[in-house]
Amino acid sequence: MVDPADIGAHGPQLAEPRQFRLGIIGYGEIGHGLALGLARAGLGSIAAFQRAPHSSLTIERAAASNVRLVGTPAELALSSDIIVAVTQGSQSMTAVRSISSALDAQHCYIDLASATPQTKRHIALELAASGALFADGVIEGSPLEHEHRFRVIVSGPGAQTFADTLNPWGMRISIASAEVGRAAAIKGLRHILMKGQIALLIECSIAAKRYGISDEVFASVAEWYDALPFMTNASRLLRTTTVHAGRRADEAQMAQSIMEELGIDPIMTRATVEVLRKVEALGLRQQLGGVVPTSSESAIDLIEAYNK
Repeated sequence: MVDPADIGAHGPQLAEPRQFRLGIIGYGEIGHGLALGLARAGLGSIAAFQRAPHSSLTIERAAASNVRLVGTPAELALSSDIIVAVTQGSQSMTAVRSISSALDAQHCYIDLASATPQTKRHIALELAASGALFADGVIEGSPLEHEHRFRVIVSGPGAQTFADTLNPWGMRISIASAEVGRAAAIKGLRHILMKGQIALLIECSIAAKRYGISDEVFASVAEWYDALPFMTNASRLLRTTTVHAGRRADEAQMAQSIMEELGIDPIMTRATVEVLRKVEALGLRQQLGGVVPTSSESAIDLIEAYNK
């Protein structure tokens, strides 16, 4: 497994900040937090394009962060060296198409919207004729708390330029890869665990509440999880499941039965049983002679076959 600490080997730089012209497409919460923090840090030229009519909140935010609201994407291109798109993911292609013809090799365009790696690659293709550098990025953290100092993971040919220019201003930009879409994949796949964990937490909490044993259940879980770092636990679970998938499927099946007895639809637990049964059907316990693989990478190589 990749250690998160390894992401961003080319992370924040210690060089002196230099003035540049920043353009922002989509002046909502993220755009405002970015602009406000950079303006307070001393950046002198910030422009933003937000579709008219502008709300009173947008006008107030622009005034507070010394942002000049421009009328068209083309005007934004003329006013900017680095352009950061912080639209909704569904608007990423619309945003780049609105400005691509006005960009040239002097521009660096960064899309920070939550969109798939394929969408990010389509953005790169849209920009190819312009000669502009492109980087896709994802945000971790909140501009309400950190202003422009939220963590950003970027990838693509423009990633180094973006990091070298903005990190001296106090941003926390880490480079994942020169390959477009890699940053989007990191955050997107992270959601499998982060959002799946919420769904499991809901399911477990409801069942525990109905039994009146919430404190006991979560104290037991915490004792196990808190004993070792996440990466150690994750590796251990992957490695040992190659041999113990059957037993773990039985245990999950028992949890499913308890929930059904309580009248709860065990959506997540049922899916857990299904996955573990498919891993069990691979016969890895017999194949390995009951010996657990020494690395999570080799375990995944074996387990991956369940989904083929």
